Amino acid sequence: MQYISLFVAALLSCGSCSRRLNEPDARPVVFDVAVAANTRASSDLSHPEDVDIAVRGYSLPGEASWATDRDDAVLEMEGVRAVHAGGSIWKPENGQTWPERGRTMTVFAYSPYGRGEFGEDGSVIFRNYSLSEGLDPLYCEAADRHYNSLGRINLPFSRALCLVGFEAVSSLDLGMELQVKKLTLTGIRCSGDFSSLPEPSWEASGEPCDLVVYEGGAVLSEGRETLGSGVYLIPQSGSIGVELVAGLSDGTSLRQELTLSAEAGIDWIPGKLYTYTLKITHDLQLVVEKASIHV
Repeated sequence: MQYISLFVAALLSCGSCSRRLNEPDARPVVFDVAVAANTRASSDLSHPEDVDIAVRGYSLPGEASWATDRDDAVLEMEGVRAVHAGGSIWKPENGQTWPERGRTMTVFAYSPYGRGEFGEDGSVIFRNYSLSEGLDPLYCEAADRHYNSLGRINLPFSRALCLVGFEAVSSLDLGMELQVKKLTLTGIRCSGDFSSLPEPSWEASGEPCDLVVYEGGAVLSEGRETLGSGVYLIPQSGSIGVELVAGLSDGTSLRQELTLSAEAGIDWIPGKLYTYTLKITHDLQLVVEKASIHV
């Protein structure tokens, strides 16, 4: 009789465990946010604290993967707004909690909140984006996240734009100086549509525009000068114009103001850093050297 009582108690205990396993987890979901280290389009890999994030999240059973088992996915978060909660942590505004224990989470995200949209294939899309908006569109591709004791999901964002920088060097006669006043890119596309799948890419649109990328007073005499900190641009291919306005002097007085121009071939892709060297020759010609590319 004692053995029967113990057996019944064990069954009841296992049933209770099973129910607890399948109950929703009360632990809140939090996101640990950064800009992915493989897109060093900036030395700062932190996400702006004053910019909210949009999140779509699915749960999957056991060790299932989004890549092969998406038909079994259950939508848990649809366009949920996540706000900064200190350090690198963002929290869902709706207080989202984890699904039942033992399930994985697959998350897609974009930033800033409200500017993009999620595609049915898991893509992040930015439509009719313009550089004039002054926004830095970021996206996070799907990845399977297992439950952990902190309830934390890492969100490594990538940049949809590329960063383009310029350096200048001269081979003027000894004693001559060139003060760079303005650098303009002409015939560049300043608007377009972005999609993260099947691979991150832009479809540039709109009329070509002229974009001032540097205004200052960098002096070229010897060595190499960096013109500003670079500018975020829409990835595109083709040919653009480069126009440099500078003052030529002998070190004490201005001799003449020059406008030098050249063409540059471009083939930009999202998340990369391109640095162009502008060479001013001794006979005052502008030469744009092929860009060096940084991951």
